[in-house]
Amino acid sequence: MTAKTISSIAAFGLLCAAAGLSALRPGPPRSGRSQEGRPGFYGERVLDHINVVSPENALDEPDGRFAEIRPGGEMTIRMASRIYYSDASDDGTIVTKGDGKYGLAGLFRMTEEGESAWQPLPPGRTPGGFKFGPSMFPVAQSTDTIRIVNDDTRSVFVDAVIGYVNKEVHLPFPGSPLEAAMDVASQIPVRGEGTHAVGGTG
Repeated sequence: MTAKTISSIAAFGLLCAAAGLSALRPGPPRSGRSQEGRPGFYGERVLDHINVVSPENALDEPDGRFAEIRPGGEMTIRMASRIYYSDASDDGTIVTKGDGKYGLAGLFRMTEEGESAWQPLPPGRTPGGFKFGPSMFPVAQSTDTIRIVNDDTRSVFVDAVIGYVNKEVHLPFPGSPLEAAMDVASQIPVRGEGTHAVGGTG
């Protein structure tokens, strides 16, 4: 058995473990607000889906439209940015409705050579939240790919996947002091170049 085969088997086992987390993760009431007022970003592309109705409805901000993951189905979403570990209660949130239960996994880079594997994402401290951190991975670990697995007998309805900004990693983020400072700096003319617009002819 090759190392690649062993790695594939391990990854599959971890994904199954993620699905098993669904017993701990009931679908919360739908909420379109970022937890604790933290800035967030959203899913931007559906990479794969099995037994899902309208998967594109799970992208972008919560809007009251839902992707339906039917029993036995799953959906993989690429986020608009990477989700990093933080000291906050949650690192991200799945916005859902109904009573369906689900499991989560994230695709993490596991080696310096860039090999990736699925790792289960346990529930966070608030409804719909998920968390990863130094107890499972190095603090520097991050993911931009989330898989939602439905091993319930009921459908899971997903409105949005939210990743929360880690200010220590994501700066400058929209509305941050650093972004404002960079915006001001971009308007200061460079000495000797006058005040014409970028790309002007003088």
